[in-house]
Amino acid sequence: MYNRQLITKQKIIITDGIVGGGKSLMCNLISSLPKVDQWMLNYWFDQIAALCDINEINLNTASYILLTNHNQIFYDSSMLRLSNFRKSDLTAVNSHPRYKIIKKRLQPNDQKIYSKFKDHIFSQYCTHISANFSEPFFKAFKKNLLFIQLLRSPLNIGMLKHLALWSKKWEKLKSRDGCIKFYNKKFKKNFPHYVADVSNEYLKANKFEKAIIILEQIYNKRKINLSKKYEKKYGSKLIRVPYENLIVNPTKYLNKISKVLNVKIDKIALKAMKRNNVPRKFILNNHDEEGKKYMHNKIDKQYFKRLTKLNDYYKKFILNK
Repeated sequence: MYNRQLITKQKIIITDGIVGGGKSLMCNLISSLPKVDQWMLNYWFDQIAALCDINEINLNTASYILLTNHNQIFYDSSMLRLSNFRKSDLTAVNSHPRYKIIKKRLQPNDQKIYSKFKDHIFSQYCTHISANFSEPFFKAFKKNLLFIQLLRSPLNIGMLKHLALWSKKWEKLKSRDGCIKFYNKKFKKNFPHYVADVSNEYLKANKFEKAIIILEQIYNKRKINLSKKYEKKYGSKLIRVPYENLIVNPTKYLNKISKVLNVKIDKIALKAMKRNNVPRKFILNNHDEEGKKYMHNKIDKQYFKRLTKLNDYYKKFILNK
């Protein structure tokens, strides 16, 4: 039924992570590499993958929509039609470490600009909690896709606060977020589609317990490795990045990414690391103890046990693997 191809052979980078999981840092570091554009928050990317996950659209349709829309975005981005120039925003193109080069694409004549720069642009998207149902991305972009799966310790206080805050925002009928949600008539609240299997428990829980339930869905042993399966199936490239390792040794992961992109870490990338305060000191045991202390009186005992168990799994199978 569908037959469409990508208009460019350039790599397409998707960085996926948890709310408060460090995506801004990861995307900023990737943006510092040669040819990589400023990262974009396209919520419809999240929505298309989610709608496929809940069988509202099929995989072929989801991948077709992603591919065709990317083609349009890539063309428009080549001449900065979609760029954000609000310097106070994280995604501002004029804050990009290579803005002096990028701003040359503001010149007139669409076709000339596109022809000149089309082979020197790596698109970079940022998605939210989509890795466990990410097959549409892999099917759409195949060998052109570099998928970065950013993960973070379940005991991180900042991430837990973010998830708790958003769990309340996601409940509202009027909200600006792009999360695909279901509505529960009994509780008269919305909830994210990926907690549908445990929605009754989720809606009864307090905001920090909700955060733990969300993390349990993300670190589900059966689902968390699906991206690895898709990598092999479609010939894409997956790089899994534990946040705690990233901040201690960012060069390790930028080397992996730059190798896939066939570019080199230069002075601009090194300056970006310094500007983003990496590498930095990090003591895991202190971090975990602070997280346990913060959460101890905020959740029921059973949730505290589940949180520590989840963190043990994270350390053994993700952080230390």
